[in-house]
Amino acid sequence: MKKMILFSVYYFIIHQVVAQQTFTDVTNAMGISVSGSPAYGQAAAFCDIDNDGDLDIAFSHEQGATFHLYRNDGNIFTEITSSSGLSGISVSSILWAEITGDEYSDLITVSHIYRNNGDNTFNNITSGSGISGECRSVADFNNDGYADILSLGTNTKIYYNNGAGVFLNSTVLTGSSICSAVCLDYNNDNNIDIYLGNNGGDQNILYRNNGDGTFTDVTQSAGITCSQYTSSVSAGDYNNDGYLDLYLGIHLGQLSQPTNILFKNNGNGTFTNATTTAGVVGKPSTRTTSFVDYNSDGWLDLFVDDHYKGNKLYKNNGDGTFTDVAPAMNITGGFGDYFGTSWGDYNNDGAMDLFAVGHFYIYKLYENTNCPNSYLTLRLHGTVTNHNAIGVKVKLYAGSLNLTRYISVGDGMNDCHGLPVHFGLGLTNTVDSVEIFWKSAVQKLYNVSANQILDIVEGDPLGLRETMNENINSIQVKPNPTFRELVISFKNNTESLFVVEVFDMYGKKMISDELFNSPSNQVKMNCSAFPSGIYILNI
Repeated sequence: MKKMILFSVYYFIIHQVVAQQTFTDVTNAMGISVSGSPAYGQAAAFCDIDNDGDLDIAFSHEQGATFHLYRNDGNIFTEITSSSGLSGISVSSILWAEITGDEYSDLITVSHIYRNNGDNTFNNITSGSGISGECRSVADFNNDGYADILSLGTNTKIYYNNGAGVFLNSTVLTGSSICSAVCLDYNNDNNIDIYLGNNGGDQNILYRNNGDGTFTDVTQSAGITCSQYTSSVSAGDYNNDGYLDLYLGIHLGQLSQPTNILFKNNGNGTFTNATTTAGVVGKPSTRTTSFVDYNSDGWLDLFVDDHYKGNKLYKNNGDGTFTDVAPAMNITGGFGDYFGTSWGDYNNDGAMDLFAVGHFYIYKLYENTNCPNSYLTLRLHGTVTNHNAIGVKVKLYAGSLNLTRYISVGDGMNDCHGLPVHFGLGLTNTVDSVEIFWKSAVQKLYNVSANQILDIVEGDPLGLRETMNENINSIQVKPNPTFRELVISFKNNTESLFVVEVFDMYGKKMISDELFNSPSNQVKMNCSAFPSGIYILNI
């Protein structure tokens, strides 16, 4: 196996008073240019396409060949649409999911699949994939570890992945006039169910996954009926009871009465309409909706966009009610509406940022600044489970907080959010435990420090691969513990490059694959920015 050495770091942290939380438009400052773009933005999706640890962004417009891909280079975004081989494609929806059996997220548009080659280029592999219709969501419906695709259209179909991006079989679900969908495990039986929204010509449908390849319409018995134009469907556990609730965005005329619906999951297979009590009726012509913990207090909030009348950001008060804080957070959106949104932490500061596209030249990156609370972010990497960990449930316990999150792809109207799992922790500094429900087993972490991003590999929380470097031996690390500088001495039988990695005890890589060519057989590393703790040196 690799040579690993434990060492400690002592460091003093000083807490500072921060300014008022707000959302700041940083689109131009971050290098995202929208000049000359068509007036109607359509879809948006955060994703780490190159596995470098930060979220890149893709978005599209309604008209013609209007797809854009921007790589996150840390302090700026760089457009790579042309060099990636994706220029000239027409896209009305964007999904990111690893479906071809490697470790890179592939691009799934409304009717095409583009394989991520791992070098910032993509190949169209639609032909022979077996996919047709309108790709809307990604989930593992048959629990084989592979990411399957839910497709809408004349028929609603589930396409089952063989693990290599070929979809050999499908399940056809009844239901017409379907325009929105969300995949969720509403009854906590570890099978992914489906809720479908209609365009006003039929009924919404809740399909229970029976776990044997069949689905049962349980809409009536679950008490979750709706026949209005449901432009958007989102799922999240807003009351922290461990069961996923549903929020429906209803699109009517601008002079109509608001009729959005919050269905509270009762935990017994039924739902209760809690809209009025919660105070989240929304506006009359909702476009898209999403659950997000924007202030990291541990309670999922609601973001709601309207065709004519701007946005609402409903702050979860933690008592079953919500308060609209969009004006105070500078995120009303003004004139125009959002067809597609994506929430994700693009700058890795622990706060959820927003990218939104829509009518009247809206292409906006909003940075969430001065978030007042603690957080824990998990980047999950499946091995038996699909690489993106799509469908995995994660539970977190921290004092009085009992939080449940699911990794899902595709909800809202044309929304695809960043995959890292974000937990807001309020003022909590330590997480008692985390449970990750992989396909292979339940993985547990204990006494985890807040305010960090952890990379967790299924079955291997440190994510280390067992490979021997025969050229490195007689390793010494001094001083240990260290305050600032760590000196690593060793015998190197060659002068070739080698890899030095430092992990904390929860799998977070503190130094990323630094390469040293050191014939002097000594390497010095600056650890002064590390929090106090025990670390693993991996050579």
